[in-house]
Amino acid sequence: MEDSSAQAIGRQLYEERIRRRLSVEEAAQALRIRRDFLVALEEGNWSSLPGEVYAQGFCRNYARWLGLDGEQMLDLRRHELEAKGEMWPSHQVPTALGSASGQPLPPRARTHRRRAKVRRQMSRLSRERSLINEAAFSTRSLVWLVVVLVGLLLGGIWLARHRLSPTAASLHDGRSSAPVTASSSRGITQRGRRRHSHPAPTARATHPSTGSKGKALPKKKTLPTATAPVLQSSSLSKQYYKAAYKTAAGQPVSVRLTFTAPCWISGWVDGRFLGQAGHTYAAGQHATLKGRQSVKVWIGNIFAVSIRVDGRALAGVAKAAHGKTSILSFRPQ
Repeated sequence: MEDSSAQAIGRQLYEERIRRRLSVEEAAQALRIRRDFLVALEEGNWSSLPGEVYAQGFCRNYARWLGLDGEQMLDLRRHELEAKGEMWPSHQVPTALGSASGQPLPPRARTHRRRAKVRRQMSRLSRERSLINEAAFSTRSLVWLVVVLVGLLLGGIWLARHRLSPTAASLHDGRSSAPVTASSSRGITQRGRRRHSHPAPTARATHPSTGSKGKALPKKKTLPTATAPVLQSSSLSKQYYKAAYKTAAGQPVSVRLTFTAPCWISGWVDGRFLGQAGHTYAAGQHATLKGRQSVKVWIGNIFAVSIRVDGRALAGVAKAAHGKTSILSFRPQ
């Protein structure tokens, strides 16, 4: 059983708190004293408090907060201790006695140290997070740069392959630099270049009408038996003049165009477009289209060009084709 002074002090604290309709939790929050310490004071159980000095400080602050005379309560405690022959502590603890009546105690130094430590840790984590984000951004930028460079490289390869497609070869006339387009195996020849200056036996057999200087065969043996191109059909519309011709059977088709005035043409050889639409030739230039199965040519002004098919002049062009685009087709019988 505790001393009667401790019980008397606790009874006064308890009754005053109940009279003011306050809870122990409100007192503990206002005074910054643990709830179990305040309950020990009200029960007169000072042995549960952390020492006599702290118990006296808690008692004084609790009494002042409730509006009681804390010094009078401590005098009761002092007289009882002196009657027992115990020493009354003369020193005081700032943490217990430093607050004014009705005011909460200041935060402990330990709390300040903990908060400062937490702030340092948060600052360090923030710096580390910033470094990680910067490294991730640099990595993403490098990856995107590599992707863009690879895309540009592949695009350049694709363009180079399509621009340098071997479907058509460009030749130049002897008088000017205007290109003449034809397929790689059956192209348009040049006027300034002598044809078959060194013919092979197969060339003489395939093109007996051309011949060569110094090694020409008799005309009776080399000339084909076929006649000039035969007009099969023709039609005239508002914009186009169309004509279809039949050439010698079993012979490749050779169409030679000699221009007397500026004129544009487009050509198809064996159903294959030559790759250059609407090329314009000047007066004096010429072009030759050769095909095994068919030759088709579009001519902007048919009266500005002289046409020879397999070495023979083309006849039968309607005068009404003047000012219209002519579409001529040649196919062996």
